[in-house]
This record gives sequence, C-alpha cells and structure tokens, in this order.
Amino acid sequence: MNEIDVSELTTGGELDHLIACHVLDSRCVVGGISASIELAWLVVEAMTSKGAAVHIDHWDGNTCPDTTWEVLFVSPWFRGEASCHTAPLAICRAALRAVADAKKPEVFSGERAA
Repeated sequence: MNEIDVSELTTGGELDHLIACHVLDSRCVVGGISASIELAWLVVEAMTSKGAAVHIDHWDGNTCPDTTWEVLFVSPWFRGEASCHTAPLAICRAALRAVADAKKPEVFSGERAA
C-alpha cells in the first residue's frame, strides 16, 4: 500500500476501496464499509482472522469534549489504531494503519502467514 495519510480519509469512496482491496481481499468495493457498523464489523472479523487482537473503546461527551471511538488492532506482525467520531470510521482507519505497519505483508496479501 502506498503512503497515505489515513487520518485524511473520510467516509466512503477511497477509504472503502482501500479496505475492500487490502483488508477484505475483495476485488469489488463494498460501498458503505466506513459508514455502516454492520459492514465495518466485516473488517473486525477479517482483522481477527489475520491474527489481530481487537480493542474498541467509546468515550462519551461526559468524559471527553467529543464523542469518540477508539479502535486498536494488534498482533506480532502489525499494529493499527485510530480515534474517530464514528465506530465504522475508526475501525477502517485502524485497519489501514495495521496494513501500513505490517512487518509480514503476506498477512494482508491473501497468503498464509508462517
């Protein structure tokens, strides 16, 4: 994956395309991945199948100035985290950061990791 500032990616379009290609191993773009919690959960399932532990936190307006979702995917081969105002966006950004951090790129290429 080319160098991309994941924090600049907004819901839809390019973000959904990158998730479909690099995380879901799909050649077709599933629209709405970064906007729908039902579709974003497919990303969580894909990341756990690649060996990730998943941590999801929610901070409401009483403990933080803004409602924030924090997502962390971590394994011995990658780490990705993100904080966003929606859970689906945080899930997708964290997954792409894990792809960018992959020390074993084959984990995200559809090949079996050794």
